[in-house]
Amino acid sequence: MTDYYGLKDRMLSVRFADVSIASYIVLSVVYDDGSTPAKVARVLLVASAVFESTVKPLRANLVQLWQALFVIYSATSIFWAFSGDRAQQMALTLLINAVCIVSLVYLVEGDPARLRLSLVCFMIAPIVLMARIAVDNGLFVFITAREAGDTNANIIGMTAAFGFGLAYMSWSQSALVSRWFAGVALAGNIAVAALSASRKAVIMVALIVLLFSLLNSSFRGLRRVLRIVTAGVLGVAGYFLLMNFAPLYDLVGHRMETMMNGFLSSGEVDASTSTRFSLIERGVGWFREAPWIGHGVDNFRALMAMYYPREFSYYAHNNFVELLVNGGVVGLVAFYWLYVVIIVRGFKLRSAFNSTQSMILTLMVTLILIEYGAIDYYSRIFMAFVGLAWVALCTDTGRENFGTAGIGGTISHPSVALDVSAASQRASRGQSAHEASEGRLAK
Repeated sequence: MTDYYGLKDRMLSVRFADVSIASYIVLSVVYDDGSTPAKVARVLLVASAVFESTVKPLRANLVQLWQALFVIYSATSIFWAFSGDRAQQMALTLLINAVCIVSLVYLVEGDPARLRLSLVCFMIAPIVLMARIAVDNGLFVFITAREAGDTNANIIGMTAAFGFGLAYMSWSQSALVSRWFAGVALAGNIAVAALSASRKAVIMVALIVLLFSLLNSSFRGLRRVLRIVTAGVLGVAGYFLLMNFAPLYDLVGHRMETMMNGFLSSGEVDASTSTRFSLIERGVGWFREAPWIGHGVDNFRALMAMYYPREFSYYAHNNFVELLVNGGVVGLVAFYWLYVVIIVRGFKLRSAFNSTQSMILTLMVTLILIEYGAIDYYSRIFMAFVGLAWVALCTDTGRENFGTAGIGGTISHPSVALDVSAASQRASRGQSAHEASEGRLAK
């Protein structure tokens, strides 16, 4: 007799988890962490993970270890922190982040449909965010301001760059989603990146196109050379437009020019670039005072408030410097070791990756590079992406049989997690041929 109620419970569990995953990713991008929608999304995600744990076994993984080590070390730093209150508040934030990230990875691991859903949400969320900002503050708010309410222009630009990368891969490689959907998402994320007037977005888009041309295993020989040359030509053309087309120059070109002047130590340098260099210099000095264990998590802010109380910038604008000041070398290693595992393993296996995996590796490399000018260690959305990258590139399931699909949509290795349809069709054709052969033998 069919276990109708048990089957129904499992179906409801899957639907609830899918909704919770989509809402968590989209709402984490669209709304501030302290907003009610974001809080509800976190509760739904954790609740669905708890509910699904009744039917799906719990397994230890590296994401759990990564988050546990970093949270425990951050919480321990309260005892030697320059400001214990500041460290305590951030440790609680990191704990909440960790619960969400671990829950997301638990729900997605071993389920290619959910991994695909997660990536599609990363693709569309920046467009939804820009639509909300346009309604609340106007479409061109970032021409004259760097923040709109509780949303920073650089966050919009960075998430749009990630959405661009996934949409660009989907459109150019006919993967992940239909080509028309990818084309709409590609155009939308380009528009969002431009409207954000974010220099980070421009740099990230250029890096993504170049790195994907280098890392995608389907590009070989002359095709790879042509891709790289094309990317270079488009980059030069884009830079020419930024510097010579007045609307683009006013929007972001001038800020790019003054930033480059800062690195070259010549010409006009904008206030933002000067401030960033100054913050790095101060951070290096504070790091030298406590090089191994730092001054306590989130205590770069406390040090700034104590010694430079009249300045507006209270964080380092550099993830590496921020972590070194807060947690010393130990804190830096506690945070970045999983990045290294993912990227190193990705480079080792890149020749066997499909296009989606190649783009995920591209985005991981881009993320660690752009963190020279961004703070991400407490970002729910970018740390969620790191967890998803681990699922896509580093899970141990099926290591000995790389690229084979299991039964019922589960997978034995993430290389096919995002592209199982072709394998399923081949298996189906093979099964049909086998059944036909058996029928002939029976006759």
